[in-house]
Amino acid sequence: MTDTRAAYADNVDVLGGGQAVLAEPGPSTIDSSFDSQRNSLNFLRIVLAIAVVFSHAISIGSFGTENMLGKTTLGTMAVYGFFGLSGYLITASASRNHVGRFLWKRFLRIYPAFWVCLTVRARGAIK
Repeated sequence: MTDTRAAYADNVDVLGGGQAVLAEPGPSTIDSSFDSQRNSLNFLRIVLAIAVVFSHAISIGSFGTENMLGKTTLGTMAVYGFFGLSGYLITASASRNHVGRFLWKRFLRIYPAFWVCLTVRARGAIK
C-alpha cells in the first residue's frame, strides 16, 4: 500500500454493507481543540446567559430570594463566566485578524443590533 492509501485507510470507517465513510481525526493540539467551528464555548456562553436570565427572573418576578453561594449569587458567577469566555473568544478573533478587519467585523456584528434596540426603545418611549 502506498503512503497515500495507508493514510486514507487510517481515516476510513466501514459501515454495514461495505459502505466506507471518512472518519474525522481527533483534535491533536490545544489550538485545534478550541477551533471556533468545533468547540462548545458558545454553548457554554448560552448556558451562562440563561443562568443570568433566571437569576433576574427570580428577583424581578418576586419568586423569592436567590440562594447565595458564599457572598455571591449564581447570576453574578454566570456574568463573570460569560464575560471571561467572551473576552477569550474576542481576543482569539482579534489575534486571527488585522486590526482594521477585526474592527470592521465587530462593527458589522454590533451596529445592526444597536439600531434594532434603539428603534424598539424609541417606539416604547413614544407611546
